[in-house]
Amino acid sequence: MLRPVTARTADVLNLSFCGCGFLGIYHLGVANCLVKHGQTLLSRVHRVGGASAGSLIAAAIVCARDKIQECIQFCYNLSREVNSKPLGALTPGYSIMDPLKLFLQEYLPPDAHEQATGKLHISMTTARKKKNVIQSEFASRDELINCLLASSYIPVYGGFRPPVIRGHHFYDGGITDNLPGFADGLTIYVSPFSGKQTISPTDKAGRNWYLGWGSQDFQVNRNNAVRVIHALFPPSKSLLKAYYERGIKDAKAFLRRECCFEENNAEFPPSNLGSTENILNETIRDQVRRLSLPTNQIQRVSSTCAVETSPTGTADDDADGANNDIKDKVKQPVTKHTSIDNTRY
Repeated sequence: MLRPVTARTADVLNLSFCGCGFLGIYHLGVANCLVKHGQTLLSRVHRVGGASAGSLIAAAIVCARDKIQECIQFCYNLSREVNSKPLGALTPGYSIMDPLKLFLQEYLPPDAHEQATGKLHISMTTARKKKNVIQSEFASRDELINCLLASSYIPVYGGFRPPVIRGHHFYDGGITDNLPGFADGLTIYVSPFSGKQTISPTDKAGRNWYLGWGSQDFQVNRNNAVRVIHALFPPSKSLLKAYYERGIKDAKAFLRRECCFEENNAEFPPSNLGSTENILNETIRDQVRRLSLPTNQIQRVSSTCAVETSPTGTADDDADGANNDIKDKVKQPVTKHTSIDNTRY
């Protein structure tokens, strides 16, 4: 009997980070854990993909693993800056893309485009025909930065000037492919939203209904509704810290499940914010109570959106259930990749 392919046994490994706005801090927790406790696994990763905020963390994994702490601090600073504006990111005269561009210009190494070519896969959307483009070749460092900005650009929310690459305008990659997949190998999918991804939070809430969007499955529940709000409108620093530590926790659980956890690397500094997971759970529960959408409306929404029902039972039932869950989670829909050069505009 053939054994199932796992992250430990797969010949080809890939990583993919979904678009998630300010919840990219969750991705940073996952990335930090993989760097500190999964070096062997990372050394076997052939390609790293991402959309929107996920593309930024993918770039950090590929080109600037030593700058993850700076990325975390930037996320805290940017959220504070946005929250200080009268209308947040929508404040007239303010563009959230400007501080992001300055950060990328400061911290990406001079040869970032050379390191990224062939390994980093960035999801973008053409502005004219709304087609998905996965770009993995970068002629210069500036072009790499423009691709990252384009993948993160949400019209109006990010301003009124979409990034231009090789003479064409591009929007947020999450609009058409929020979680890039690869045709060959085993892909480890990462998401701060509960769903069918390899590394993601597990919610008991809901009726095991899932909503597909941009090649990603979201569990239909109120917790995810709160997470969407936090993705667009950044919460307090304590909550961002809680999302970050949840990313560490979920990544550790994945590495241990796959027998890839390495104890001998540097441990994380202790948190001075108390039980951040309790803070996060209590805040989500409080905001869920404030949501006015009744359960029967959630059911109607899910049924009209071609929601698919998952098998009964959870991954925590037993060891076999956990292994089956991992196999299910890594099987995501794979979109045929199209680069800028062979796209019809």
